[in-house]
Amino acid sequence: MRLHLLGTGSCAPSPTRAPAGYFLEAGGGTFLVDPGPGAVHRATVAGCAPLSVDAVVVTHHHLDHVSDLLPWLFSARHCAGEREARSIPIIAPVGFAAVFAAMRAPFEQWIGAGEGFDAVVTEMAPGDMIAVAGVTITTAKMNHGANALAYRFDDGGGAFVYSGDTGFCDELASLAKGADLLLAECSHPDGWEGEGHLTPATLARIAIDADVPRLVVTHMTPAMERRLVLPTENRGGEDAGGRAREGGEKAGASLTPAMERLDVAALLRSHGYKGELTVGEDGMTVMIASATVR
Repeated sequence: MRLHLLGTGSCAPSPTRAPAGYFLEAGGGTFLVDPGPGAVHRATVAGCAPLSVDAVVVTHHHLDHVSDLLPWLFSARHCAGEREARSIPIIAPVGFAAVFAAMRAPFEQWIGAGEGFDAVVTEMAPGDMIAVAGVTITTAKMNHGANALAYRFDDGGGAFVYSGDTGFCDELASLAKGADLLLAECSHPDGWEGEGHLTPATLARIAIDADVPRLVVTHMTPAMERRLVLPTENRGGEDAGGRAREGGEKAGASLTPAMERLDVAALLRSHGYKGELTVGEDGMTVMIASATVR
């Protein structure tokens, strides 16, 4: 298996991380996974062929995971050259067929079935399995909206699990048991109190529970790249009441809070994960079951 990380960010704009997008070479086929904004273009930059995949796999229908489906359809119908007539499955959670129909309706005359090509949604419930191009794909329900699923890909020579978006849940650890690699989101720093996403502490707990030997971190917001360091030092610039002395701001205080880059790997180590660990970057390629990352 060869996994290309096309986008390791989230919906939050980032100068270093594009939204979700992955390209998997496994078994005898290729798969475009969670085609977020720009994923089709970035797949070609990575040397992949997104217009001739055996299936598209979608974890849930939030825009940062599916918005490149329409450009993909448009290009696949009009720009792929001569090919055999076929219908490409879009493997997705229950309910996605209606979402996809609504997405494509305004553009149907350009991206509808024609010229020997179409894409048809195959809906998957938690626990379902499907075989495509020599790869067995298994699903599990995640702790997120939009009927989100995680997927396990097995081709006989390796197995990897992709979390999609999720908060802490036992189902992800169960799906990842026995896999060679877990590709998992880690959207927010420790201390974040929202729902539906992971932090270093909760991701480490899942990876430890799954006893997965390799972990690749993805879907990081800008908050995972940096945090505010507020000025606390005072060098005598205050009076007894804590007010700035005459002449301006308090001595030792900065008008611009400093930014500090988070060491995501160190945070995961601090929470006890001891396996092979990679913080994903856009453009990275991961070889699964060969212990190689470049």
